[in-house]
Amino acid sequence: MFSGDPTDTSIKLRPLEPASGQALARDLVLKTRRRKGLGDQIAVSKYLDDEFVVSAQAETLSIIADLCFLQLALSASGHADLLS
Repeated sequence: MFSGDPTDTSIKLRPLEPASGQALARDLVLKTRRRKGLGDQIAVSKYLDDEFVVSAQAETLSIIADLCFLQLALSASGHADLLS
């Protein structure tokens, strides 16, 4: 396992210099993508269908609504101490 975020574009890598610390994951991913002839941009969204993204957003909103309802119900019933 490598430390760091491979999608962090603020990390600047120098050619012919070993990466260290938080830059190691990005360095590995970029070198692998270049070796395979892929671009440096890592865009996960291009691999997802629009329908999948919309359904995932709807599911997330549904979960958030359920959590808000639960919080209100616990507060109204006097069990707000269970929220912390």
